[in-house]
Amino acid sequence: MADTLKIFIPHCSGLLTDYLPHGDGLVAHGFIARLADRGHRVWVATERVDLARSLGSNVNAFVINSPAKVSSLNRLNYMRQVRSLFRNLSRSIEFDLIHQLNPVYTGVSLALWGCNIPVVLGPYVADWPYDPDSAVPSHPILRTVSRQLETLVGWLQQQHASALLLTTEAARHKLISAKRGNARCYLVPHGIDEAFFSPAPWLADDDSAGRQRILFLANVSERKGIFELLRAFEIVQSRFPAAELWIAGAGADLERSRAFATDLRSRAQIRFLGCKTRAETVELFRRASIYCLPSHGEPYGMTVAEAMSCGLPVVVTNAGGVRHIVDEQGGIRVPVQSPQALADALSELLADPGRRRSMGTQNRAKVLNSMTWDKVIDRLEEVYRLTLQMAQAQPSRPAALTASIEDYS
Repeated sequence: MADTLKIFIPHCSGLLTDYLPHGDGLVAHGFIARLADRGHRVWVATERVDLARSLGSNVNAFVINSPAKVSSLNRLNYMRQVRSLFRNLSRSIEFDLIHQLNPVYTGVSLALWGCNIPVVLGPYVADWPYDPDSAVPSHPILRTVSRQLETLVGWLQQQHASALLLTTEAARHKLISAKRGNARCYLVPHGIDEAFFSPAPWLADDDSAGRQRILFLANVSERKGIFELLRAFEIVQSRFPAAELWIAGAGADLERSRAFATDLRSRAQIRFLGCKTRAETVELFRRASIYCLPSHGEPYGMTVAEAMSCGLPVVVTNAGGVRHIVDEQGGIRVPVQSPQALADALSELLADPGRRRSMGTQNRAKVLNSMTWDKVIDRLEEVYRLTLQMAQAQPSRPAALTASIEDYS
């Protein structure tokens, strides 16, 4: 592989941003900016750009006009514009790789079918167990047809791809018809800015003042487990009268959560903090004793990784991507939708400051060892290298999809 590559990204996210609270957009920015820092040149298509800082001379961003409403027709129009952009750029640029970032399921990479350049897809994240916010039709027949079409699009994308990236083992179900695929699969997590998400220079646990803070920082919605957490805190607060629950963020169920909390005996110890900037979220992590995200099946769990980077112990559900991020040395995993188990786990940690510190130290070390952007880009560059080697060695006979996932940790 050449020291530096020319990479075309046909879709990175609906929004490319370095400061707004938009998960896909922030992760996409992390990948693109770090690849550029390594000297790679990147051309990226996106629907919207909102940056606080310039991406630098190694990145060229192209905004593709696309209506806000999601529809098959709008998606096809976006793909048509992406193909036109790629053709125009290819007249003067010899691209080495095409890499579609998340969300991958949109099918945009199919716009470049037949270009004879290796295609990398992902990293994929796991699906929610159910998704009330999805745009699938409500009618059962139409919903079935919609899902079948989405599966077909995913299968075609993976047939066309040379490499598939998964954030965790929880995303393995995204592999469609693996035995007939032509790609290899690799674990590549989302990266963490360990210098930004860092532990407090002071002791974050101020138990000497009798304060014990449980932090929930996420979209305030039922599927994030907010109501289980409120029920659990009612039990916790009866055991630890000085404990506080901090809830940061907005969401569809924020007002329902507020109303639910007003009927609890522990309501005086529950604080709704509203939306926070990225800088403010770091301060919340640093002032908390425990981070808790009891989601019903979190696809990845970026805020959990950020809390770990800040040296916090975590309590999460044993579901989705987070169960692969959090180990027994760094947190406690509990069953989904179990307020009693959640309360017991939180109580265990509130009662043991030494265990909290040990878990926080373990989590920080885990992030530094395998989840920083430097580590993630090292891994991604190795995937690029292997993908290009395969393309050069067998240009007409793509390799079979491996049954196991290769992890460069």
